[in-house]
Amino acid sequence: MNFLTFLNFISLLALTTSTIITDTGCICALTKTAITAPSAGATVNVGCSLKNDWSNTTSKWCLADQTSGTCGTLQNGFGWVDYCSTASINATVSSPNYIEWDQTGNTFYTGQNIGINWTSTNIDNKEFLKITYPGVSLRTLTTGAGVNITNGFYGLRLSDSANGLATNVPITISTTSPIIIVNTIQNITVLQSKLMNINVYDNLTQLNTASTIPCDGRNLTISWRGLGQSQFGTVTLSIKSSGGGGGTTVGTSITSMSSGNNTFFYNLPRSFTPNTFSTYSAQISVQDFVSGSTPYTGTSVAFKLSVPPSPSPTSSITSTSTGTPFTTQSNTPSNTPTISITPSNTPSISNTPQSASQTPSQTPSVSFTSSTTPTPSTTETARPSIDIGAILKAQDEKNIPIIGSVVGFIALIICSIGGYILYQRKLLRERRLKSRASNRNLERTTIERANIYGVHDENKDKPHIVMYQVTPGELNNKKINNLKQYSRNK
Repeated sequence: MNFLTFLNFISLLALTTSTIITDTGCICALTKTAITAPSAGATVNVGCSLKNDWSNTTSKWCLADQTSGTCGTLQNGFGWVDYCSTASINATVSSPNYIEWDQTGNTFYTGQNIGINWTSTNIDNKEFLKITYPGVSLRTLTTGAGVNITNGFYGLRLSDSANGLATNVPITISTTSPIIIVNTIQNITVLQSKLMNINVYDNLTQLNTASTIPCDGRNLTISWRGLGQSQFGTVTLSIKSSGGGGGTTVGTSITSMSSGNNTFFYNLPRSFTPNTFSTYSAQISVQDFVSGSTPYTGTSVAFKLSVPPSPSPTSSITSTSTGTPFTTQSNTPSNTPTISITPSNTPSISNTPQSASQTPSQTPSVSFTSSTTPTPSTTETARPSIDIGAILKAQDEKNIPIIGSVVGFIALIICSIGGYILYQRKLLRERRLKSRASNRNLERTTIERANIYGVHDENKDKPHIVMYQVTPGELNNKKINNLKQYSRNK
């Protein structure tokens, strides 16, 4: 019994031990008893908080726990006390994943993950934190006893409940032994993720409550906007009646992946017979990828479906071919007109006093004889003749670009050669002009030298002609002597 009593006492101490540490290392009292807080004033409450102190000022202090021995300072009317202003928690909110074009760093959509980070000072490791924020009603993000303070981080998926919506509010973190309440540095805004702008179109006509569409195999266009987290997941789309039991599905439901803006074509099969007393609507469900999450749902405006008129009998058109099969060829044509030309010469004589003229008259007569014997003919149908002229014309048209290219290339070569020749002639002309100018300058210099120095070239104007005269005999003798000399050398 004594041992059990001792265990119960130890358990009681463990349950009543605070986790808040004072500035001098004492532990704030969690309960006010003769053991934990002897000599405590009647009006003094436990806990580390801002309140009137023994200096008649407001400060952050607490009753120091005396269970393990004397700690703190004994103040008359207050008891054993100590300041606890250092005990604190600093918390921040992590930025969300941006899923909308106008989303800011502190704006979240329901269904998104949110993360809170913190650091702590003078708080024991066995402390558990409670995290809340004021939505439409108070929203508690932690479960059970809370999250251990040593974790330093807590993340979760925001509920899709409409009570979780909030605008510019802080997230609150509080301890339990005793209570320290701190707010995050940032304020958050929580918006509702939802399916919106659900419309149904028949071609370009938007359906409304007065619309009636026949089930004749046509496709309806269904579109919507997934706002926030509702744009991610698996889509189940169907057109159902508004009756009980979930309604009757028209045709075949569509299952696909969702996106921000969705457009699907839904077939109204002719095989479906709608209830003329029921209304129908497009019903959409988007299941998020997070396991266990509630799907986002939406419903379009209600409209009616009707039974289409029966299709008219299909007319059968049978074409009769007038062509003949490939059989033996007959040389006897059927129903072929025969043309015969018979010239007739009839002389015509007229007796007149002045003259007698005899004019022969030749009148060809054309007669058509048609044989219309309705006999079966196996004559091969005349095949179309080959238009050789058209083929040659088409071939010539194809060759025109080639011929034009060849002619153009030859013309380019000729022009290049002509240009080169003209350029060479220009260079020769320039050289002649330069040579003439040089000769004129030399002559001018010679004349000026002669006039100035009196130096004249007497042989300048005299022609120098060397005359040689050889007799035929001497020439032949020289040739013979040269040949003999050449023979000796050989």
